Amino acid sequence: MQNINKTLPYLFVFLVLAMTSCDEKKNGNMNGDIYLEEYEKGSTWEELLADSIVEKEHVGKECAVICNNLDIARDRLTRVLSPDGLISAKKMYLVATNTLTNDMQGLTSQEKSLVQNYKAEADKAYQKACQEYEVPASGVIANLNDMIKGIDKVKTTQDMYRFEDCRLGVLRNLDNVYLCVEHNSKSIPEVKRLSQTLKSKYESKQHELGIK
Repeated sequence: MQNINKTLPYLFVFLVLAMTSCDEKKNGNMNGDIYLEEYEKGSTWEELLADSIVEKEHVGKECAVICNNLDIARDRLTRVLSPDGLISAKKMYLVATNTLTNDMQGLTSQEKSLVQNYKAEADKAYQKACQEYEVPASGVIANLNDMIKGIDKVKTTQDMYRFEDCRLGVLRNLDNVYLCVEHNSKSIPEVKRLSQTLKSKYESKQHELGIK
């Protein structure tokens, strides 16, 4: 695993090189050595990807960052394989799109058009992921109610371990569990309410048992 982690940055740089090599030959733009140097100086992958968009699309850094955020969200949505995975992917998509109108205010018309193209791709991935992996609110509500009853029965540390078994994914994501529910459901407020009730009871029980 250590070797894989060391290799990943260089695989990333290779991908950036593949995306930019054609433009470099035509325009003399930033070459691969500079990307590698910037990574080794401490630039993040996100910064390097944004830089590659600047080079590829001939836009400003602000526009490139917005496009990159949308593209990362799109990519994450295309990789969703379960309702649980949908939660984090949806959250990333919402972060990338919720302030888009405000973020685009200083961009040129050409840059705004490019952002809209990236958003359209992210929107398509979002709709597909929702269609395939969103679940009815009724099932989530039933599960939350069952877990609330379960946490009330926890009296010992061993009880808590048994309660947490196979439930930690939900328990660690109670603030966002509503994101796996059908987005047009009128029961989302109830899902949020029950999630917070369970979160409060769970944290209180952890404190009571000296676990947290």
